[in-house]
Amino acid sequence: MRSLRTLIIFCLLGITATVSLAAEPAVLLYSARADGRIENCRCPSDPYGALEKRLPEIERMRELGPLALVDAGNFFPETRDSLGATFMLQAYKLHGYDAVTVGYQELGYGAEWMKQIEEALPIVSANLSYRDGSPVGERVRVIQRGGYTWAITGITTRESLRLLGPSVYEEFSLADAQESLDAAFADVPDDARKIVLAQASMEEIRDHEDWWQGYQLVIGGLNSDLIQSAELLGHTPFVQCGAKSRYLGVVQFKGTRIKADLKPIQTHLPDDPRVAEIALKLRMERARNRPEIRDY
Repeated sequence: MRSLRTLIIFCLLGITATVSLAAEPAVLLYSARADGRIENCRCPSDPYGALEKRLPEIERMRELGPLALVDAGNFFPETRDSLGATFMLQAYKLHGYDAVTVGYQELGYGAEWMKQIEEALPIVSANLSYRDGSPVGERVRVIQRGGYTWAITGITTRESLRLLGPSVYEEFSLADAQESLDAAFADVPDDARKIVLAQASMEEIRDHEDWWQGYQLVIGGLNSDLIQSAELLGHTPFVQCGAKSRYLGVVQFKGTRIKADLKPIQTHLPDDPRVAEIALKLRMERARNRPEIRDY
């Protein structure tokens, strides 16, 4: 009898532990529109942002439990700056992203630069290809984090590339957005949370509500607007974290519910020494390459 009671107790404890583990929310961190901002300006007029402050916050949250980390694109400088882009790519490699899509700020550097980006980061795109038909990055990435499955892809619209003009299509091509999303997610596991990193304007994302149905989250990466908590596109949540790494997006999934928030990246946060070193090297390179000013 005592043995039976002991067995029942252990079974109940096992069930409790299983329920407790299952109750843990699935956590996703997201970024977008870093705009080449490696270091914080430490100025009262713009106290938020920069990779040197953002990376320690990401790593602090990683210590709390398993999470997925994604970026919705436009991490290169807003205006062409090959030196800044080189050092930005070094800093982004330190983050340990699970998936990253690219925007016009990366595509504007051309196909050769894009191949370097692919070597450094886990790029995803459902509909972006090189002119020879080969895909830019993976069509979808499926990862496991903390017992949860994530399926992550990116999407790019023609409107989002408007600033680059027709020359962008000499090196890249775009397939139909909705058909590409359907194809990317066609063979992912049934229990996967389907995440779309969208290089599209807020207006396009809202206007094409039908594109996103059946997916668990859309993350905007084109505009600099903030969405403090998730906006619903039908039944699909839509989030956005602004520009220049001023905020880090945090999304928690618990069953069919989600909680979305923005974490401000403030001046008082610690610097990542590796990113700070990259920023210092960039400043030194800029000083070394600065044209000499002569008095006549």
